[in-house]
Amino acid sequence: MSSVLAFVLNTHKAEFKAVEFLESNTHKFYYQAPSSSLHLEGLFQPPRLS
Repeated sequence: MSSVLAFVLNTHKAEFKAVEFLESNTHKFYYQAPSSSLHLEGLFQPPRLS
């Protein structure tokens, strides 16, 4: 069973990479540095998914 899963993951790896790339681009505006002091303290920053 695990070999089948590994095969599926390998064949679709490029598609997963594309999805991750699109998601990281859509959230890019969250990480630009706003002028608010609360933003500078990180209170309004969403958790990073790294």
